[in-house]
This record gives sequence, C-alpha cells and structure tokens, in this order.
Amino acid sequence: TNRKLDAKLTVYFNQFSNVERTTWNSQLAEAQAYLKDHSVETPMLQIISTLRGLTLDEMVNKVIIKSNEYQTMVATLIAEKQILESKIQAANTNEELNNLLIDLNNY
Repeated sequence: TNRKLDAKLTVYFNQFSNVERTTWNSQLAEAQAYLKDHSVETPMLQIISTLRGLTLDEMVNKVIIKSNEYQTMVATLIAEKQILESKIQAANTNEELNNLLIDLNNY
C-alpha cells in the first residue's frame, strides 16, 4: 500500500515543477499572514500575483484553496491506507485476505 500511496502522490506532484513545490510553504505562510494582517509584506505572492495579472487577494485565495485541496487529498489517501491495513489485520481467513487483495489492487 505504501508504494501505491507514493505513486498517487507522485502523480499529483508531477503537475508542478520542483521549484514551484519548494515555494509552497513560503506561499502558504505569506497567505496566512496576509489573511491575519493585510499590511504584512508578502514578497513572493506579490511578485507572482503581479506577473499573473491577479490581485494579491486573488492570489492569497488561490494559495489557501490549493493548500486545502492538497491537505484533503493527503488525508484521504492516508485514511484509505489505514482502512486497508485495519482490514488486513482483522482478516481471519484466506478468503478474507483474497478479497482484500482485490481491494488492494483497486486502491
């Protein structure tokens, strides 16, 4: 299950460059700080929003939405993995394990 989980994350991560991914924490920190205090400096988000033709408010909202989507996806994958692990531990017969193999292949 770990390899399948990693593969699903890799598919998601491959949508973005390594450079972009390295900025996610900074972007989120700036967005969260800006939401608390609109006078805070947000150099990264300001540059990105300006070059993209967005307002800073629009950029902050995009960052928060994308972060929430990512956290939801990761939480869902982790929960699915833990559910399968619990089912494996609870299986008492070969038939139950074989049924779980089918589930695992569809995971």
